[in-house]
Amino acid sequence: MDTAFLRPPLARNLVYDEFAVLRPTSYPFHTLRYLRWNPIYSRPLLTTSPASPSRELKQLADEVRSEIAFIMSRKYQPCGPGRSVVELTIAIHYVFNAPMDKILWDAGQHVRHLSVTVFKWMAAVARDLNGRKNRIVTVISNWTTMAGQVYEAMGHAGFLDSNMVVILNDSCHTLLPKADGRPKMSVNAFSSALSKIQSSKGFRRFREAAKEVMSLDSTGPVLVHVITGTESDTGGNIRSEITANEEGPSNSSNDDLKFLETGLSRTYNDCFIEALTAEAENDKRIVVVHGGMGMDRSLRLFQSRFRDRFFDLGIAEQHAVTFSAGLACGGLKPFCIIPSTFLQRAYDQIVEDVDMQKIPVRFAITNAGLVGSEGPTNSGPFDITFMSCLPNMIVMSPSNEDELIDMVATAAMIEDKPICFRYPRGAIVGTSGTLTYGNPLEIGKGEILVEGKEIAFLGYGEVVQRCLIARSLLSNFGIQATVANARFCKPLDIDLIRTLCQQHSFLITVEEGTVGGFGSHVSQFISLDGLLDGRIKWRPIVLPDRYIEHASLAEQLDLAGLTAHHIAATALTLLGRHRDALLLMK
Repeated sequence: MDTAFLRPPLARNLVYDEFAVLRPTSYPFHTLRYLRWNPIYSRPLLTTSPASPSRELKQLADEVRSEIAFIMSRKYQPCGPGRSVVELTIAIHYVFNAPMDKILWDAGQHVRHLSVTVFKWMAAVARDLNGRKNRIVTVISNWTTMAGQVYEAMGHAGFLDSNMVVILNDSCHTLLPKADGRPKMSVNAFSSALSKIQSSKGFRRFREAAKEVMSLDSTGPVLVHVITGTESDTGGNIRSEITANEEGPSNSSNDDLKFLETGLSRTYNDCFIEALTAEAENDKRIVVVHGGMGMDRSLRLFQSRFRDRFFDLGIAEQHAVTFSAGLACGGLKPFCIIPSTFLQRAYDQIVEDVDMQKIPVRFAITNAGLVGSEGPTNSGPFDITFMSCLPNMIVMSPSNEDELIDMVATAAMIEDKPICFRYPRGAIVGTSGTLTYGNPLEIGKGEILVEGKEIAFLGYGEVVQRCLIARSLLSNFGIQATVANARFCKPLDIDLIRTLCQQHSFLITVEEGTVGGFGSHVSQFISLDGLLDGRIKWRPIVLPDRYIEHASLAEQLDLAGLTAHHIAATALTLLGRHRDALLLMK
């Protein structure tokens, strides 16, 4: 199949496949690599009618799938989700005319949060009012249908009766794996009933009759249910029949144990689950409610240990919060584990159903701060701000592993109000590895780690470790700085803050959060307390007022100005040593 005409005349001699030097690539995929940049050229490729178009499309799908496996294997990332949707993607472009027709994907959390593109699908209303005729297509997934926002949008679409298309990419992953290898139970309450209906002879006859009556030329909204199943290495994956035969990740807890023993760095989440497991052994009232996409190895280990005390609710964060509140009202001690970025979706429930009623729900906020390659949609810069403004909420963050274990014990102890603690994604920094059981912390009390003079760093969370490194950098310039660990954003340790302000000329607050967080609470206190009327000068170091795009964590910290060098340079600038600050940054 000659595809030279698909490329611009001036670019025909260029090599578009950056992996061409590593693996030979035939023409269809060679061309598709360029189509990434200009999708309008995909129409000739997909609508050309060779002797056997199905063979050409299958070849294209096979090569795309192989390339995905090759690329992801180099990154040590799972390739199943991407490979399982190859045929669906090609089919969509075969039927619809992109980019004139708008195709919205709702299946990737690295692009956006799930369920939100269904509302953007309502741009069809603007299209109709502007007199345009192009199609608007949204591809949603099993996970998307767990969010109520989807049904709100689809109900509105049915009322408007506008020309729209929703494609449900059913990968059969609504059946979550069980840790003990037992038969999988459906997460969707109506899944079993629908499966019986869909497999009945009467339904199949009705479906065939409906195909003759309905077509995509209709003017109303259309829902297309596509079952893609689990991608295999031996060919295509779109299944023409409805079946309950799923294959998923290994369900054995032994596999998780082996993964933990491979020498990979321990993460904060590993430490948290180990501490929570130790607490749950001694307190049968402790239960776990998990909201978000999927579970990591640590959560699966907890699930296997306490099967009846673990509830995974998927992309249903609002329900996760209210469900936790109900459990707390029933006398249990719920730990509601939700990533920072997804907790935003349940803020109304946090305010109305938890904080306003002083219900003791314990929020473990994961993936706090910057998250590296997962980008701005999965980062968690806002939770300090939106949790610390709530009147009854206790807000804290650990600076190391031992402190995280202590905060788990602290949260388990609190029974008269809600409490939350945040911890970052990734490997542990500043660990002793000596604690198994935590000791409850005194609420609202921080500590001074290293005493100095003239300038003081007051860190909140893991950034305390960077403050200690910054102190070492400053010692090379003859400056001995004080480093304090706040531990609590609410309530603040006002005695510690007064001491720092009275004994130093400069106070720098450091946090991996946005404007309006820990530093803002400190500034509110020292201004009302009259401390700013004296000799103290205060400066905050926070995340910039913009979204940090995809990069490595080290690169993101550098872009945000939150490295130890940036912290030390800020101190040098306050002391009037601008030349030293520039030398340090070089």
